[in-house]
Amino acid sequence: MRRSFFAVGIAAGALLAVSGLAFGLHGPSGPSGASDEERLGLPPSALVPLASGSTSSPIEVLQIGESSRGTPISVWRVGHPEVDALGRGPDERPALLIVAGLDGRHDFGTRLALTLVDRLASEHLELLRAYTVYIVPDLNPENDALFDMAGIPRAAFGRSPHSADADADGRFDEDPAEDLNGDGMITMMRIKHPAPGSGLRATLVLDPDEPRLLREPKEHEGEIAEYALLIEGIDNDNDSKYNEDGFAGSGGGGVDLDRNFPSLWPEHADGAGRYPLSEPETRKLVEWMLTRDNIVCALAFVPADNILNMPPVGKTAPDGREPTGIEEDDKPVYTKVQEVFKEITRQTGAPKRGFEGSWGGSFTHFAYAQFGVWSFATPGWVRPDLVKTEQTEDEGEDEAQKDEESPEREPDSLDLEAERRALLEQGVPGFLVEFIVATPDERAAIMAAFNEISEQERAARMQAVTQLPEEIQLRVRALISGQPDPGPFASAANNDDAPARTGQHRKKETHSKSKKGKENDEAKWLTYSDEHLDGAGFVEWTPFQHPQLGEVEIGGFVPGIRHEPPEREWARVADEQTAFVAELLGLFPKLTVEATDVERLADGLWRVRVRGTNTGTLPTRAAIGVKARRIPPIVVRLGAEVDDIVVGQRVQRWDTIAGHGGYEETEWTIKAPDGSTVPIEIRSSVFGDRVLHVTLTEGA
Repeated sequence: MRRSFFAVGIAAGALLAVSGLAFGLHGPSGPSGASDEERLGLPPSALVPLASGSTSSPIEVLQIGESSRGTPISVWRVGHPEVDALGRGPDERPALLIVAGLDGRHDFGTRLALTLVDRLASEHLELLRAYTVYIVPDLNPENDALFDMAGIPRAAFGRSPHSADADADGRFDEDPAEDLNGDGMITMMRIKHPAPGSGLRATLVLDPDEPRLLREPKEHEGEIAEYALLIEGIDNDNDSKYNEDGFAGSGGGGVDLDRNFPSLWPEHADGAGRYPLSEPETRKLVEWMLTRDNIVCALAFVPADNILNMPPVGKTAPDGREPTGIEEDDKPVYTKVQEVFKEITRQTGAPKRGFEGSWGGSFTHFAYAQFGVWSFATPGWVRPDLVKTEQTEDEGEDEAQKDEESPEREPDSLDLEAERRALLEQGVPGFLVEFIVATPDERAAIMAAFNEISEQERAARMQAVTQLPEEIQLRVRALISGQPDPGPFASAANNDDAPARTGQHRKKETHSKSKKGKENDEAKWLTYSDEHLDGAGFVEWTPFQHPQLGEVEIGGFVPGIRHEPPEREWARVADEQTAFVAELLGLFPKLTVEATDVERLADGLWRVRVRGTNTGTLPTRAAIGVKARRIPPIVVRLGAEVDDIVVGQRVQRWDTIAGHGGYEETEWTIKAPDGSTVPIEIRSSVFGDRVLHVTLTEGA
């Protein structure tokens, strides 16, 4: 299974020694020969209980089907194995379903889901006594297998691979994308003034603020389109279309699993499949879900978000039968979950769903609109400018005071982003930049990892560092020995007006770039690549002699930059998402049932009242669940003969019970001898079945 789309030359596990000046680095893909657990970001012991099949393990793997090419698809059940006081095992307790790997481009979601398996089992075992978490880490294993094949370049291709004939010429997969410049990636080609007869038409101009980017011309300002933009490749079948059939092309060549679910399925849309659930991956998942009536909530790790981007409220499809967003009565739940998510992750924004914002055909919308449970989606990681920092939370606080109160950063704290850029401009490697701007504790951790690197890596780092300017080497030596940083901006010799400690000149530059970045998302990603990845997220445009189009330029964003965080952020994201899942489980409904009143009305005549109380935060059933009527309501059944029931129905139902102490009551008037016992059954697929034995005694 591929573990990363791109490698960044910045690592948290780097080390600099005073004598050797050597650094160690493992990229996101991990060291060669790494085990699956290591490649997945799990500790070596994480899978041991699964292999042993121990009945005491809170983790069990359940195979629910196979992919289109026979690869097993599994659900990892995480729940306390012991039966609780109500006789419920892991499959009878309220459950959260997590699904990842729907989109092969979001490989990070698969790693995150697998990390959650270990984190929940090791850190939240008590929580798992009350709740179960089902995790499907990779619904699209064939996409992973595709990129594991020798010679397959990196590409922004997330579909389940299938043969296709998008141009209806009777041939399949004859015109895929190609890595023409041999850099191991499928990027883009831009063609200036495409020749007549090429089948291309200029629709874009260079962005004057950032010539690496293209945008639509402003016709009202007299701009005229000059460039055509298309995926890297050639017209293999000479039909004046490029890359329209096959791997990584513009159309065809696979099925987008997250458009193949039946809820508002986008018929005839590219990648949606021949019909809803046409793919064994989506069909087997739904079939298994329909056997699990204890699922009360779903969470998907996908490239888009519906937590921060709350779905529209109270809107339905044109036929009025199915919601396009969420029910009005479910809005408080989505608002609460959004508050919890923001507090934990500090995210201020996240990508919206593509396809004009429609969630039609997605797992997320199916889980809500047809499966009938609250359903959330998040990419887990977002671009750093979409995460609120401590500084932005307290913008009005005096900067000097903040520096004094912060124990993590040195008293003469740096403008970190400005310092990174200043160092990078001087040719300082990214891993060394991260060491310089780290906190003392972070530097100590970096240095402690020195023993983990190989001799070859040490030699390579030593060679790189010794070629740096002397002032940088002196600065690094001071930091290693525990002395204060002697030279913020000392490397920026070309900026004489830059203050030695505050970095105000650089802050102004950063603000200017941010202002430009607000114009479009592409500019923000380019800024992210420049400032956080040392430019590794963008391939500079390079001339190339195309066999059919003549002079073109090949370049653009590295496939995966929008979905794959740098390795140094993996632990933070895993911490945040584990905390969010734990908090989400803590919001789940909790049902208690008791007989609140037993009253003797006359000889042999009794009134019995039963109350069900929800002490959790969320209602016992989503508003859409009541409408969908897939999960049954809570059923209360009196164990008495019908002829003995004077008032009340023998079987009654509680459709939903509000959270925060909300309750429902049921009462009967029955004929029964004094001192006898009447059983009352409470049946619920979510909260388990239980029986109250009520003794008919005055004041019982």
